[in-house]
Amino acid sequence: MNTQTAEPSGPTTIAFGACCHEGRPQPVWDAIVAADPDLFIFAGDNIYGDTEDMAVLQAKYDQLAAVPGFQRLRQACPIQAVYDDHDYGQNDAGREYPMRKESAAMCLDFFGVPEGDPRREHPGIYGSTIMGAPGQRVQIILLDTRYFRDPIDAGTLSAEERREANVVGWYKPVFQPARPLNPAEVERVHRDIITRIRRVLERHDLNPIALGLPPRPGDKASPEQHDSPEYS
Repeated sequence: MNTQTAEPSGPTTIAFGACCHEGRPQPVWDAIVAADPDLFIFAGDNIYGDTEDMAVLQAKYDQLAAVPGFQRLRQACPIQAVYDDHDYGQNDAGREYPMRKESAAMCLDFFGVPEGDPRREHPGIYGSTIMGAPGQRVQIILLDTRYFRDPIDAGTLSAEERREANVVGWYKPVFQPARPLNPAEVERVHRDIITRIRRVLERHDLNPIALGLPPRPGDKASPEQHDSPEYS
């Protein structure tokens, strides 16, 4: 993996986020800009494209680009990004997605990855960057978990069919290796992840709601969040 180096002075502050629906209110950008980060990492589902039509995918990137808060973020700090499935182009898609080359190029173009950058020298959009002054350096490794991934099986194939097709599946580890997760288990895992993130943010006196986490009962959302369909 090729690595590029950037050299901000002093400690490095990195903000990150994901799952940004281009058609919904996005008050979170003001909180991120106020944190004055040296870098923002967009970790996937940066838009919800879900299409094989590249004109539609581009139009949704254009919607994101028109969001005032996102425009302020672009002016405030560099942005590095990778896609997940919805901005890659299809829910749970991998290497079978027919527009993967076009989608990868569009993602790199939108986030301003220049010609000649190492991320443009190979299939997919993975890459690595080192930031910070000597003694305070941080390496950011961005993985492309879509472009090369084999198709998944959500419980529709037999074990023999999975082996023949080289298909992976959604499984719980070790104690139930052959059963797909049901919706209640997916929700439990999601709640556990959110709880862990909240603990870290609250430990550092950061506002979980301002940073985009769903409110808990009793939490007070901002007026912008009250107007958002996500919080109604």
